[in-house]
Amino acid sequence: MRLTRIKTLPVMISGETQPVGIIRDGLLDMQRRRVTYWSVHLNKARRSVLVSASRSALSENSVRLDLSDAALLKSCDSAEDLDEDTLATGTLPDVLAANGSDADGPPLRGIQRVLSLLERAWRPTIPEKPANAPASWVWGSEVTGKPFFTSEGELGRISDIEINERDAALRQVQVSQGGGVTLHINIEAMRHIPEGNSHFVARSAIRRPTVGNDPVPPSRQTEAGGGRPEA
Repeated sequence: MRLTRIKTLPVMISGETQPVGIIRDGLLDMQRRRVTYWSVHLNKARRSVLVSASRSALSENSVRLDLSDAALLKSCDSAEDLDEDTLATGTLPDVLAANGSDADGPPLRGIQRVLSLLERAWRPTIPEKPANAPASWVWGSEVTGKPFFTSEGELGRISDIEINERDAALRQVQVSQGGGVTLHINIEAMRHIPEGNSHFVARSAIRRPTVGNDPVPPSRQTEAGGGRPEA
């Protein structure tokens, strides 16, 4: 399932008939190639928490959390850090309080409210990572839109990320080229992520597909991970 699709789904928990919130983003472990946490904006608390992907189930209609409403709200009380022992064993907490608050704050009036809404609409909406998070953890919104390179140069820009619904493993990145062509690159092909996540690099050269209405022969399809072009 595409990350952009997941971010449109309601977040549900057992015992509730109405969504408890929405997915803001996914925190990706690029080294282990999986989602570690979802950033969930809670309707009741008007702020976000980080929920372990291992406690979530993805479907076409919703993201269902194996947690109680009380557990989610309790995590809003104080922020938690990740220590070295926790990261080494992989026993990550189910819920972490997000660093900082994204609540709407005190009510604003008139022109002040208009300016505030405009500022929030234009600024980047990348959540904060947990304290002590490894460098290999990046938000999905830090990946999409970035250039994707091979040894031959820039191939295009990453437009989306495919995530396995069963175990939240990263499967592919979608790379958009000019002319309406999208390449699907297996995540294993990615070998280099520079500091600052300014761009991403594939392990080997990728042949460019035919652009236009001509069919793309198998010999011209993606070599790095067997991706498929999509017109």
